[in-house]
Amino acid sequence: MACSTRKSTELFLFDQPLEKFTGRQLPTGEEVLRRLYSFGCNSKSNREAVVTELVEVWVKARIPTMEIRSIKVKLESVVKKYEKLKINRKRSTDTQQAKEVHFKNELSRLFDISHKDALSSMKNKEDQAFLRDQRTERKMAMGGVDQELVRKETMRMKKLARKSEMAEKEKMAKAEKFATVDLSDSSSPSSGPSSQENSPFRGETSSQVSSSPKKRLKVTPEVVSALDRTNLSDRKATHLLQAVASSSGLTPASQAHFVDPE
Repeated sequence: MACSTRKSTELFLFDQPLEKFTGRQLPTGEEVLRRLYSFGCNSKSNREAVVTELVEVWVKARIPTMEIRSIKVKLESVVKKYEKLKINRKRSTDTQQAKEVHFKNELSRLFDISHKDALSSMKNKEDQAFLRDQRTERKMAMGGVDQELVRKETMRMKKLARKSEMAEKEKMAKAEKFATVDLSDSSSPSSGPSSQENSPFRGETSSQVSSSPKKRLKVTPEVVSALDRTNLSDRKATHLLQAVASSSGLTPASQAHFVDPE
């Protein structure tokens, strides 16, 4: 079809030519035709330009498309139907009117250039929902989808932050609980007869034994983290620490207990 010297301001069956795709939704067949004729005519170069713009919108929506040549064939088919109806537009027969109504209804729907396996290959559920919506009710928009994704992503990050904070607090609380195991050297039992008598670990006693400073086994947060990964209960972890201390040459005092780190 030869190009006119100026762009047409009115289109058969449709509104004014479309200067550009909105980019908020996937274009309908009507929008594709209106965009094509905004160039002035149905030429091969103009069709290719429209196909390029069309694919850009779909890429923005992160939806796989069919091959470019298949899109061109699809567009050419629609244009041929449109041109044929336009040639016979002066006919006022019921058949012609029915064809025009059917064509308008057909082009009011999505100009679907998605790949045949688009839905199954798409991993993002929001993108899948958007494609389904564009094929049916067309209530969603890419701007709205993006904002919704931002909101959901923000909520997700906040939830993860709270979860991480709670885990850190729990870890620190356990670290404080296990921070110090009060142990004493086996060669330096506590002075005084009463402590010796009450100690289930005491050996031979003497009447006078000088007291010595207690030796403490520090349990760092790293150790607590390692214990957490083994899913040990507090009681089992205590027994484990006592065993480690004992193997290191330390003997539990009259009572193994935990105190806050100094």
